[in-house]
Amino acid sequence: MTASSTTPRHLSGAVREPVSSLAPALGRPPLLVWLVTALHAMLLVSHSVLVPTWRSPDETSHVDLVVALTEDGGYPAYDQRVMDPGIRASRELVEFSEGSRHLARSDATPRADRPSLRELREASPPPVVDRATGRGFNHMAQHPPAYYLYLAAGSVVTEAVAPGDGLGSYDREVGVLRLLSLLLIVPLPLLAWAAARSAAASGPTAVGAAVVPLAIPQLTNIGAGVNNDALLLALMGALTLLAVRFATGHVTRRGVVLAGVLTGLALLVKAFAFVAPVWLLVAIVWGCRRRGRGWGPLVGTYVGMALVTGGWWWLANLARYGSILPSLEYASRLRPADSSVERDVSGWLGDWLPHMSERFWGSFGWVEVPLPVPWTTAATAVVLVTVAAALVGRRRPLSRATAGVLLLPTLLLGVFVFVSGYRLYQLAGVAAMVQGRYLFGGVVGLSVLVAAGGSRLLGRRQALLPGLVLLAAAAMQLRAGTTLLDAFWGEEGTGIIDSLAAAGAWSPWPPWLLVGMAVVGAATVVATGVGTLRFARSAGVPPAD
Repeated sequence: MTASSTTPRHLSGAVREPVSSLAPALGRPPLLVWLVTALHAMLLVSHSVLVPTWRSPDETSHVDLVVALTEDGGYPAYDQRVMDPGIRASRELVEFSEGSRHLARSDATPRADRPSLRELREASPPPVVDRATGRGFNHMAQHPPAYYLYLAAGSVVTEAVAPGDGLGSYDREVGVLRLLSLLLIVPLPLLAWAAARSAAASGPTAVGAAVVPLAIPQLTNIGAGVNNDALLLALMGALTLLAVRFATGHVTRRGVVLAGVLTGLALLVKAFAFVAPVWLLVAIVWGCRRRGRGWGPLVGTYVGMALVTGGWWWLANLARYGSILPSLEYASRLRPADSSVERDVSGWLGDWLPHMSERFWGSFGWVEVPLPVPWTTAATAVVLVTVAAALVGRRRPLSRATAGVLLLPTLLLGVFVFVSGYRLYQLAGVAAMVQGRYLFGGVVGLSVLVAAGGSRLLGRRQALLPGLVLLAAAAMQLRAGTTLLDAFWGEEGTGIIDSLAAAGAWSPWPPWLLVGMAVVGAATVVATGVGTLRFARSAGVPPAD
């Protein structure tokens, strides 16, 4: 009797199914996927509270561009925006220059006495600026405006609901922007499940893929701050679903138009979206060849929609400034490097790889609060093993084309980051672009591969996969939570209760709301745990051999 005859259909792999069956309706996500998505949302909300105001990477600059749109009514040129003095003044209210470390409960300003950004702006002196060094300027204006337009629209709605500084304080203004931003990546588990099902992965594999994003605390942390990575992540996740369908041979004009629009929107977020056209074109061409149809018109449609929707921004930069990506920051950093220092690629790679691993899993604040190295090393090893299991061997759980399309965005982003960072390192000795979060655009595809490899390793017991991934996610998130509490909240050496009390005292939200969040979060954890057990039973875990 063959393995396929003894394996339930919902646990079987995808490679053996005919092409014509690879585009079934996805159907409704299982209840467990919805519970995992709710848990993901609660984790994002918790990180939005556990990270002090302004301690998310470049959060001051991102919020300042929202202020530029709401207060000045326009998006600034890459080298024209001077940082809002109200934001500069508010940073020291959270001891920003000291890293916001060990904020004591007794030092928290009462919520009723916290000033708004407008009040701080009116009371602050004019900023000191220096174009040569970039001092006083907001270099984030080098990015396109889509993310900031989204947050500015949300701010306008908030102002309409609570006019006249109705939010009352600078930290609550930032808190609202954090909540608006995290909404963008709440659907990631759903997208991972849908991508896995589109790849004809088994039911447990698809549910396991939905859980994988929860096991990356840095993803949760970045998603909970004000950062344009959130919108790029959401768009790249949606593109992953389309890329999988294209690669499996289901290339329709409507799908190609949608992919072009989503790619154009991603190009209106940041330069990392440059990998999307390469990735989607590979998927479209492969899918057309698989079905024996011409790909020229569809490629033209895709490229045209991407250019019309967002590619024009970069062409306009080239026409206006003579550079696709003009940058005040890089212009100020690129000073002649010391030629006596050897800067070979092996030395750069030896430093780049461990830092990327650490900062992919968890290096919080402005990358100064890392998870312990054994944790990040073990997590990286698990990913490498499971992805290898999904890609290598004769009985792969996914077709070669599907697996390649799922992995391609992570590879392209890795090359983009490595080459850009090494170029800056050679030119000026600057260690830039060493950020694991820059790979998050491929996280949906990577989640499917990890889950597919995990299912293959578990074999007949793959129904246990969602539970095992959920346990790993719980361990990673608990470690991340204690790391954040130890670094930022309570006097050094205090216990977890005092740290939680300090976080609550500094939070922009009133105690009753924080308690409500905690209750809902605890209920979601319990419901997800129960749902995981029921899923394993319904999927038919076989008895022990």
